[in-house]
Amino acid sequence: MAEGSGFWVSIFATVSQQLTILVRGGPSVSPQGSRCGVLPRLLSPVALKCLSLAPFESTAPVALQWPIGMRAELSVLLLLFAFSSACRLDEAMVGVFRRLADSETARFLHENVTIGATSSSRWGDCVQRVDRHSVIFGARYRNPVDVDLKARFFRRMGNSVCYRCVTLVLRTPNVLQAAHQNESVCYDSAREAQKSCFSSERISATEGALLFRVETQNDFCGLDGLFDVAFTSKISKHRCEQDSGTTMSNCANPNTWNFAFQNCSFPDFEEELRCLGSWTDEKDGKRFVAFFNTETEDYKCAILKERNGSKEVELSFSGDCRRIDETNMGEFYRFRARSDTRSFTPCRFPESVQGEYDSLSISAEQLEYIQLTADAAPISSYCVAVENQRVLVHSETKCL
Repeated sequence: MAEGSGFWVSIFATVSQQLTILVRGGPSVSPQGSRCGVLPRLLSPVALKCLSLAPFESTAPVALQWPIGMRAELSVLLLLFAFSSACRLDEAMVGVFRRLADSETARFLHENVTIGATSSSRWGDCVQRVDRHSVIFGARYRNPVDVDLKARFFRRMGNSVCYRCVTLVLRTPNVLQAAHQNESVCYDSAREAQKSCFSSERISATEGALLFRVETQNDFCGLDGLFDVAFTSKISKHRCEQDSGTTMSNCANPNTWNFAFQNCSFPDFEEELRCLGSWTDEKDGKRFVAFFNTETEDYKCAILKERNGSKEVELSFSGDCRRIDETNMGEFYRFRARSDTRSFTPCRFPESVQGEYDSLSISAEQLEYIQLTADAAPISSYCVAVENQRVLVHSETKCL
């Protein structure tokens, strides 16, 4: 039984080796109608008889019969037909993502999740859009982990559909957060599953799972320029002092943090973190950042803070944000901008224009351009004079 489409379809074989399909509910269709015309085209050259169905005010079923040899093909088509009538996912969510494996003993640290316009490899078919973020998915199996949907479908036609409500929040173009009840929880109807939906406004970055896009887009992670870096690892106890010569720069590529560790408690080496974007948690106001380590092919979540004129980053142990704060962080970085040599500026930017914008950030002291293209140099502008609605600025690169 497929819910959420306004009708349902039952399939069974009769003694006369005919496949009988009972259809209840839904709008009237005719041989020229969209619902009636799609099956003959998909199953050509098999000749199908299409019936005109009046609006179903009664519960009497209408039976259509086809040879039993077409059972498998009809099964798939009708399942897709029932699920795909109106439920589609946002285009921004479509793609191939990676998430942390559920088990620490899994063969691979990450597993792929493919999200299409009407289905997901992990949760099944899109059945109903509850709101902008919450979606009811339906799949014909109880445990979606490491199960091939098609194989399970053909082997166990009699199983009821497993419904789940998954709340999907696109934190950045490269990071999708998915929150739902425990994987073992299934519902027998979309209506029951809807009661378990989460509110996107109440989901913090420490809840649910983060999915990282494989084919990434350029994004900004809150820091631009050349920095002196202090580093502490809680895991290895290694350290780098602020004046050790250790630096971080994204001057060559604004989307990549390039570290050069020097004169630390470990041998010199270089590390590259690709920026996957940043976002502010509406629940607690923290600013989160996501990275991809190109050397280890690992994902990291971090919290970005500003303290005493310096930027600080607390990096998680793993690719989720569940256990990340000052007491149990994996790594700690403090960034001091080399170009920040001004003790004061002649004026301040008007409070009315201060804030975060798509391509720039304006504070009282400076205006920072958010550069996403590889050939763009990070630039800061400082207020020199304010006259009516105009501000005279002095601009300089952050990579000197």
